[in-house]
Amino acid sequence: MKMSHRVGWSPKLRCWLRAFVLVLAELQVCSGWATPGDLDKAFAPNGFFEWNLGTSSSGVLAIANAGGWNYAFSSCEVGGVRRICIERWIDPRTRDTTFGDNGVALAPLIRGQYGGSEALVTTAGIVLVTSCETGTGQMFICLTRFDPMSGNVDTTFGVGGTSPFDASLAGTFFAGGSAEMASNDILVNVQCFSCTQGAVRKWNAPGQFDASFANTVLLGGALARATPTHYLQAGWCHPQSSVGYSFELCIGRFSLSSASLDLGFGVNGFQYTKVYGNGLATTSAKRLLDGSTLFGVGDASVISVVKLDNAGIPITAFGVNGVATGGAGGAGHVRSLDVDRSGRILAFATCEGITGNSYFAKWCLRRWMSNGATDVDFGANGFSLAFPVWVNGSVDSNHQRAGAMRLDQFDRPSLFGQCLDSAQTTQWNACMARLRGGPYDPMTCSLNGDANGALAAVSDGQMIARYLLGLRGTALTNGAVGPNPGRSNAEIESYLADLLAQGKLDADGDGQSLAMTDGLLILRAMLGLTGDALIAGAVNTAHPNARNAQQILTWIESTHGVACLP
Repeated sequence: MKMSHRVGWSPKLRCWLRAFVLVLAELQVCSGWATPGDLDKAFAPNGFFEWNLGTSSSGVLAIANAGGWNYAFSSCEVGGVRRICIERWIDPRTRDTTFGDNGVALAPLIRGQYGGSEALVTTAGIVLVTSCETGTGQMFICLTRFDPMSGNVDTTFGVGGTSPFDASLAGTFFAGGSAEMASNDILVNVQCFSCTQGAVRKWNAPGQFDASFANTVLLGGALARATPTHYLQAGWCHPQSSVGYSFELCIGRFSLSSASLDLGFGVNGFQYTKVYGNGLATTSAKRLLDGSTLFGVGDASVISVVKLDNAGIPITAFGVNGVATGGAGGAGHVRSLDVDRSGRILAFATCEGITGNSYFAKWCLRRWMSNGATDVDFGANGFSLAFPVWVNGSVDSNHQRAGAMRLDQFDRPSLFGQCLDSAQTTQWNACMARLRGGPYDPMTCSLNGDANGALAAVSDGQMIARYLLGLRGTALTNGAVGPNPGRSNAEIESYLADLLAQGKLDADGDGQSLAMTDGLLILRAMLGLTGDALIAGAVNTAHPNARNAQQILTWIESTHGVACLP
């Protein structure tokens, strides 16, 4: 229905506007802008989705990006046997069914290990590093290379595509949370559950284990490149001095050519950093563009990040003497580290503990500012319990459910791992969640019609709906312009006209921009409504290209900016 631009309103229009204002006022009271660290409802109705690749236990072990595609390596069950499944994703919610067998390829491995699996993108393919077993209970560290286009195992790598390392002689080993490439070779940090040893092992490009590379020290943890010729290995050790520390974080530096410790580094090849804790676990590392290195450290009650310079020395200006720390609500096992475009540091972990007679494990995420200070804008004082899962009964150390993390172009963390089925059954699923990033500048949202420093559905959203109703002049702006506007009333009208002419107000994608569909959809989206609450009675469902609720939210983000949605 086309509305004239005159101020005189018909009785029908007056009735519609009266109902519109009442609904808007009620929704405004109930709505609130999400904070960074909250589950992102624009990603999925609940901010996450889950899927299962077998009859019992699934969970994402590692992720990789190659050639513009995203790959997920998951534990799955096929024919009653735990295997490794590889999926390729078109976007975060859509599996590529042309890949493998209906979107899933199988690895010739039995059992993948949480807490220590990595996917390395090489020029020859994607190499998955994980623990595995032969079916007789014997543990191996396995490297398997895949063709990223087909999902097939590259049989030219190792023996039939896999190169195993027998780690059973020194206890139950698993891949230690990080693997680094050196030239065309692959280094894997291996650590032991039942002993205090750690080791760096090396494979050459064809997948042959290099037995001459023997680096075994009393460390078990993460691995990161320090210089083209030296690597840092981090883990825990008993304190050298200081009362009050049961363990210290030990940093060793070794030569890539000889695998031997650099005795000129620290004290006999080691630096010792005081990180409060009674049982440190170091399973993640991140090398930054400025040459510094972050190590994620978990403890019985806290999550910490240690920042070292390119010589492996703690940067004392970061946090407190090089260490940033925050509570974890339980034992924190840091699985993944990343840094956003503003330099803020994120640590993704499994936080677990005992409440009464029940063991719990939760996905948790902590964010610090670039200088190591707590980021109070994120979650609750820098901490987000992103995705709680509960296990009743005895502690099961195999369920380290945080898998991997990746930041998108808007600094929103996507989290992967294992979760308990949302119906709270015994079914374990592969899960992905996305959290809100930011905070974002309201001026980056092109729906900010009055161009002030705040976005509000009651002002910006209401003016869009009024404009699509045909209201102009004071009827468009009266009572709807926010404080300290950056545009005059005439400029607001001209600005909305430009959005309309460019097709940027057609939220449902039916080729036309109408108040009672598109205007209402934009208004509801700015109020934070999702799913059926967003689209009920407001989408031209008769149109073949009409967008669903998730597509509308994605369209708003891509067309107008991620800051537009609460």
